[in-house]
Amino acid sequence: MDHRLSIPIELLTSSGQVSDLARILFQERRIAVDTESNSGHRYPERVCLVQVATNSKVYLIDTLAVNDMKPIGEVLADETVVKVIQGAEYDMRCLDREWGFRVRNLFDTSVAARFAGMKQFGLSALIEALLGVHVPKHARIQKSDWSRRPLSEEALNYAATDVWYLLSIRKALE
Repeated sequence: MDHRLSIPIELLTSSGQVSDLARILFQERRIAVDTESNSGHRYPERVCLVQVATNSKVYLIDTLAVNDMKPIGEVLADETVVKVIQGAEYDMRCLDREWGFRVRNLFDTSVAARFAGMKQFGLSALIEALLGVHVPKHARIQKSDWSRRPLSEEALNYAATDVWYLLSIRKALE
């Protein structure tokens, strides 16, 4: 099955939108989280995009446009909401460095795949093996300068795809 992301994607560019999102996320039992940084293009690197998925929608937070990320930090620190992250170590380091965020109640899909005995535990491999969906990874987008605005439609879809399948992967691994 080929990858066609046909889910609602919302790009958030204001602190008010982030506050509204936090209220929504506190009502969820599980959310998926990912980040995009400009590590190959700037030093020190910056988190340029935070992606959050629920079962029904992907929210892309333009962290270069948003002044107050604190509401997201409160969600990440909340122990009642499970945060599903693929290869969480890097994202957690970035979130801590950028805003001092701590992530509690974490489910790392990469670690879980290793515990389940899977030999390949990269995101694309997990999506294909567990969900039967082929998602092409475009290194050109993955390694692009995420601080450049405006973000292309292709980049936004790439970022949304990175987080959209994580809740289903968690369920399959559990």
